[in-house]
Amino acid sequence: MVIETPTGNGPFPVVLIIPGCEGVKPERAEPRMDWLVKQGYMAVMVDSHTGRGLDEDTVCGGHALWGSERAGDIYVALEAIRQHPRADTDNIALLGYSHGGWTIHDALSYHGSTPYALASAPPDALQSVKAAIVYYPYCGLPSRARYTYSNPTPLLIINAGKDTTVNPTECEAMADKWITRSLPVRSITYPEAGHGFDVSGHKNYNPRVHQQALSAVAQFLNEAFSPKAEKPAP
Repeated sequence: MVIETPTGNGPFPVVLIIPGCEGVKPERAEPRMDWLVKQGYMAVMVDSHTGRGLDEDTVCGGHALWGSERAGDIYVALEAIRQHPRADTDNIALLGYSHGGWTIHDALSYHGSTPYALASAPPDALQSVKAAIVYYPYCGLPSRARYTYSNPTPLLIINAGKDTTVNPTECEAMADKWITRSLPVRSITYPEAGHGFDVSGHKNYNPRVHQQALSAVAQFLNEAFSPKAEKPAP
């Protein structure tokens, strides 16, 4: 894991970042972490590739590390970050991109049970996760979340309407199904955006939509981490 924190002693709310199938690339990781730190959050980048000796082609091609398997990395990262002295371990959010969004969906679908590839996991492992945000996630087969998702964690799904890497309509349909079950899910689709619209230098980079999405993310995190109103004295 790579960890960056704001100035000060904290504790700081934590955002675990789950990158796409390309893994941790500085040109993508650093701007995302920097933005979170400026918002007052501890930014934690989770590296699923290096320890396994995997490369971008293998994972992006679907030959290894499907979302349900990678989901265990989130559980391990949550346990590790709870040992950090500057982490507000009662306020943690998940932020994923593409394959990382698939991973978050599947991680949340294991709510109360042990994820694939882990020997064990405490049933309350996700209790401190107050929000999850996924950018242009993969929602097709074999996503576990399509069938078993019932997590009460507030979830924001950001879709790219002109996405040709993943099918945004699958995510929209999945979100609609979850919303009808009264789960706290919000779904936003930017019709003119393509996959990777938030990555400077990417062929689909769209600075206007990028800023719109950041505003939505900032508001969503602020709502998730806001202290609950105190009950009036009897």
